Amino acid sequence: MKNIPLKIRKLKIDKSTNAIIPLDYATEDISESLEDVEKNFLTLKRLVKQQMRKIDTKKTGNALLHWELADLIYNFETDLKQKGFDFQNIVNTFVNHFGKKDTYWAIHRLFHRIYAKGELNDKIPWKMYLFLIRVKDDTKRKKLEEMILNGEIKNQETLRGLKDLSLSELNKKKPDNKQKMSISQKKVISALKKKSMSQDEIAKETGLSPDGVRGRITELRHRFNCNIEFINGKYHLGSNAKN
Repeated sequence: MKNIPLKIRKLKIDKSTNAIIPLDYATEDISESLEDVEKNFLTLKRLVKQQMRKIDTKKTGNALLHWELADLIYNFETDLKQKGFDFQNIVNTFVNHFGKKDTYWAIHRLFHRIYAKGELNDKIPWKMYLFLIRVKDDTKRKKLEEMILNGEIKNQETLRGLKDLSLSELNKKKPDNKQKMSISQKKVISALKKKSMSQDEIAKETGLSPDGVRGRITELRHRFNCNIEFINGKYHLGSNAKN
């Protein structure tokens, strides 16, 4: 069959999404292949929604579920390339369909590139893998994994402080697993030390949004055991708050 050059072909996935697929060369009988791509995308859409529901249901941050989500995307893209197509705006399409930011999908694709399924360890939570995939050096990443599994790294704050160290520094460093307050958490404490305040008053005092104030107070209560009570529309700071 004769090949004909095509620069850009738009495939209408549904009412809201056009997937732009550039084709250097395609056969005259291209319509059937495009129909297959559309069917495969609709199947992918169903499977991704199912996987995202599983992730939302599991509160433990199971990294394997996130890897399986990324694997669905990888298999779809691989199949497209084998057919000679490139889904150029796939990230934007996923943002439009599933309501997650582009960074969410970029992180999952990076996670899949770095880790094979058999390399995952269920003792390492997803939130720690989010830090590990940002470590470019494979040997250093393995060292950090080892420190997590050995109990030397017990929380995200400790991992955040170690991920930028060199391998030699990691080998010498004794991790400090004591959680430290963030600047925004300290601002909330400082505001409440002055007087009891409403959520909006704390927001005005600290420069945080009202939702940010609520989030910081939740963190202070649960992570640092701060005695912050809510009485008559205002937050009151107890005597055990930490600096």
